[in-house]
Amino acid sequence: MALVQKTNARQNEQITRNKDAEELPKRSSASARQSDRATPFTQSGTGARARSSDLKLREAPVSLEDFGGGINVEDNTPAIIAALKTNRPLHLVCPVPFVRATYRFAKTVDFGALFQKDTTKVPVVIITGEGKDKTVLQYTGPGVGLIGGANAPVSGGYTQSLIMHNLSYIGTGRVPDEVIPSIPLSYFRFKTEANVFAGSDSSQTGIYWEFDAASTISNCEIARFGVGVKTRLGYGATIRSNHFRYNNIAIELTQAVTTITVVDNVIERNGIGIALYQSSLCSFRGNAIQGNYGGCDVYSFIWNKGHKFDSNYFEASSRVVVQDGGNSNSSLVNTAFEFVNNIGLKVELREFAENWSFRRNLMGDVNTTSSGPTFDCTNNNIRGIVVEDNLENHDARLRFTNYTGAGVKNLIVRDSPITIRTKYNMEKMEIGDSSLHKLVVPGSKTGDAVSVSFNKPINAVQLHGWVTESETVSVVFYNPPYGQFTNSVAGELTVEVFPKL
Repeated sequence: MALVQKTNARQNEQITRNKDAEELPKRSSASARQSDRATPFTQSGTGARARSSDLKLREAPVSLEDFGGGINVEDNTPAIIAALKTNRPLHLVCPVPFVRATYRFAKTVDFGALFQKDTTKVPVVIITGEGKDKTVLQYTGPGVGLIGGANAPVSGGYTQSLIMHNLSYIGTGRVPDEVIPSIPLSYFRFKTEANVFAGSDSSQTGIYWEFDAASTISNCEIARFGVGVKTRLGYGATIRSNHFRYNNIAIELTQAVTTITVVDNVIERNGIGIALYQSSLCSFRGNAIQGNYGGCDVYSFIWNKGHKFDSNYFEASSRVVVQDGGNSNSSLVNTAFEFVNNIGLKVELREFAENWSFRRNLMGDVNTTSSGPTFDCTNNNIRGIVVEDNLENHDARLRFTNYTGAGVKNLIVRDSPITIRTKYNMEKMEIGDSSLHKLVVPGSKTGDAVSVSFNKPINAVQLHGWVTESETVSVVFYNPPYGQFTNSVAGELTVEVFPKL
């Protein structure tokens, strides 16, 4: 009897345990609901409903600190990958007021490679900070820092947008206070010079991306890279209100990139400000592109089409816009560039430029009188260039100095003379003597008006000029009967041709 009672007691005890086990999740769930009700969150505004604070927190951006990263971590690469794989915005905080917070990562974050590894997709990569002077993301490794998109740099990725906002993104190149020269850069036909004021001694690339539509880089500093931002095959992105400096190339648009908008940026102290290679239909508006010493502000190489430069400010760079490169294949010629309302513009068209137009630009150096040419056309395959309503050095007519080359054709000038300056030794002239001198002036045509001047005193000797045949101007020196004997004089002869409209 006692044994039966003990057995029944053990069975009852087990039954009680089983009931407790069944009730525990229910009690835990109820407790959670009570906890949720104890910490409700109600958004301000009409129609808002109370919700769990826990659920509300899950809507907020993630931080690197959430995944073991932080300002004291030498390599935040794992934390960056883990944070972005949540498919939520990554926000870099500034934990100490008035102290710049720097988050470093040392390995390439390649979203295509990550996708090939575990099929995780991050369709929109969002990285934000609290201001370019408060939060810094620094790439300390070799090669490229951030790689994204379907084909950057090779196929294997997926359609992907990038939104980077309100932070500094920097490489390991020299800082502005260090007197260390930049690395000379060879970019196709263009070569930069080593310089302590501009460029970079880094070979890193900050961002290499095939931008999907609605990608935006805004309110950021991008500095101390070999290449700041490079994109290929992308479209519809905006690069706005950033500060690019101390890069060998600030922005590189390559290989079928189209419809990129670059607006309201400061692009200064780089080797090349903007590099163009096989790109089309991009808009550059309201940028300050300046002080890119040892290189140039804009370089175009091959198969660039339909770009527009509107209301940009150029200053202090020895070379501003350089076009040099292309191919006789019509699809590889650089066509239909438009420059309008820019200040400080200087142009070098070397080869393969067709149907470019320049309207209402203030050309030449902004703060000084340009001693060199502000519009220089040389070499071959320069055709259909339209120049209209421009000024040089604030108020002077535009000079087309060094406009030479058998391949330069169809320059259409509606506001400025075609100007040729050449050294000339005027022979001694008796009263009544005359001498004829012929110059090649590309672009001149019969019927055009001609003005001739000589920069040394020549008494009463008169100068007359006219276009005798296409691209040839005849100049006559004539000592009239009322003149006087004049010795030979060495000086500079200037011929200005005003095309007939």
